[in-house]
Amino acid sequence: MDFELSTEQAAFRDLIREFARRSITPVAREWELAGRYPTEIVEEMKTMGLFGMLWPSGDRLSWLGWSGLTIGFAGILLTILVDAVFSVVY
Repeated sequence: MDFELSTEQAAFRDLIREFARRSITPVAREWELAGRYPTEIVEEMKTMGLFGMLWPSGDRLSWLGWSGLTIGFAGILLTILVDAVFSVVY
């Protein structure tokens, strides 16, 4: 079994890492302690097509050149997002 990321998965990982570094890490601790809902982050994630990305209805991320996203993409997304929050909050 090959556990290496495909070219598309590596590009997706890099995009999500940059998003987390830019939009989540700087505010995560402050917002968590304040009990603030991350409206701006959620809106940016919606714009990026990250909600429902595994739903089989067309090419949600076709504007990025990706289609047919798999559970592997969801794993990349969730791993990076959880790390971005927990590394600064807890």
